[in-house]
Amino acid sequence: MKAVIFDFDGVIVDSERYWRREEKSLFSSIVPNWNYEDNAKIVGMTIPGTYNFIRRNYEINISLEEFLEVYKDLSRRVYDQCAIIDGVTDLLKQLEEGGIQIAVASSAPGKWVHKILKDLNIIDSFQVVVTADDIGIDEGKPKPTIYLVAADKLGIEPNKCIAIEDAANGVESAKNAGMYCIGVDFPDTTTQDLSRADQIIKSFDKITIPADS
Repeated sequence: MKAVIFDFDGVIVDSERYWRREEKSLFSSIVPNWNYEDNAKIVGMTIPGTYNFIRRNYEINISLEEFLEVYKDLSRRVYDQCAIIDGVTDLLKQLEEGGIQIAVASSAPGKWVHKILKDLNIIDSFQVVVTADDIGIDEGKPKPTIYLVAADKLGIEPNKCIAIEDAANGVESAKNAGMYCIGVDFPDTTTQDLSRADQIIKSFDKITIPADS
């Protein structure tokens, strides 16, 4: 394997528990009978893509512009509370020492992702950072687009890349791109079906990076 591509929320930062709380409050206010199963369906989508999904499936009375503004405030509350996940820094160091290329593939807006990576002092570990800004509104996970873009920017074939994901949509995205996928089932991760992942871990000290073939 030549590269490892990290999802962001729930893989690099422990933001999922805060997203669950904030999104439950938001979606319950605009979608009647919104529940946990509904929320699981949108994990990994871009924010405009989430809006389009909700608009197609439910009757809502909020415009895209209003939705995006609400999400800006929501994101500030989330990222003000989150921290780097245990083991990330050590894993990044190991990958760098092993000469493995490292990237991020996140459906979140680029401004958010870059700011948090800078605040955590790890942005220099990543050769490529791909976000919602680099793909179409409806090209978020589970479509393979974001992982294919990341592989292309790295200059590495997808089948030589490992994706690390915490969500069913993310796992589907990576596998649809032809990548080996490691699913993370951390204590604060939103419960997801990770069965399509090639490997599932409970912590980063249990990770196994497959050898190059």
